[in-house]
Amino acid sequence: MIINDAHFHFDINSHDPINELVKTFDNSGMTSGLLILNYDWEKRIYKENCNHDFFKRVKIASLISPYSPYDLEFFNFVKVNSGECFVKIHPRISSLKIDDFPMILSTLNKIETNVIIVDSFYFGAKINSHIGIELAVYLAEALPQKKIIVAHSGGHKLLECMLYTRELKNIFYDIALIHCYLENTSVEKDIIHFMKFTHSRIMYGSDYPDFSFDRSIKKSLLLCNQAGLTSLDTENIMGNNFLKIYD
Repeated sequence: MIINDAHFHFDINSHDPINELVKTFDNSGMTSGLLILNYDWEKRIYKENCNHDFFKRVKIASLISPYSPYDLEFFNFVKVNSGECFVKIHPRISSLKIDDFPMILSTLNKIETNVIIVDSFYFGAKINSHIGIELAVYLAEALPQKKIIVAHSGGHKLLECMLYTRELKNIFYDIALIHCYLENTSVEKDIIHFMKFTHSRIMYGSDYPDFSFDRSIKKSLLLCNQAGLTSLDTENIMGNNFLKIYD
């Protein structure tokens, strides 16, 4: 089975983040995936190792805030170095609110990318920035030619996310973090239901290093089995959908 991880990061606690990631990635049997650079320290690691062979094997997404000129500068650096780069919008990290939606759209209209990842995991006291689902819907309607990825599939609001976005055919999802973090909660039943009826638009993701590749793969396969998915549907979630979305 081809396994592509649609959502992973460097490990800030590693003394050698790039080589530790490569070793762990390869040992897990991963084929490819999407390395997401949210913070300046992650972007620094990429810059310092930009000629590393690993970056030829995986795809890169970089956080962009509409209020940070450096974010756009770094995005363009990755695009030149790696040949492509995808956009990550993270409302909590960037302290974005609903009033910022027009500015976000204006910024995205200046960027050449066909995939935009919107973080939707609701965590912390920045209540006004818990707007990932709303932002994903706004961008999907405003940019129908773009693919909008709802990272974490709405978190604990997964069922709402599924119902709000199902009719928007340019919205896709990754299940990074939630499949392990929300294990044995009522949300797990929602994840199983979600997989059963939306498997053609869902991508496996680990959110490494929060959860190991091995643990997240094992848990994802268990959920696919509990959802009663066919072998092909399971293979699509675990790797094939990633290839179709990030073609």
